Amino acid sequence: MILNELEQMGRRKYVSQVFVAAILANLGEVDQALTCLETASEDRCTWLPRCLAADPRLDKLRNESRLERLIRRVGTSH
Repeated sequence: MILNELEQMGRRKYVSQVFVAAILANLGEVDQALTCLETASEDRCTWLPRCLAADPRLDKLRNESRLERLIRRVGTSH
């Protein structure tokens, strides 16, 4: 339900994929959350480095190798 609303909102205005990833991560949708973070990187989201480094909403992804690769690519550490 919430994801559908975000998707609809995203058609009208920018919705940060970092925000969507945080929701997905906490719903247990790890692959989708990581895909959103990769999209945020491609979008050059200014919040991404800070969120990758310290956002507790992404803690469920911390052990994922895809996240580690993204952190190295973005140039931040946690």
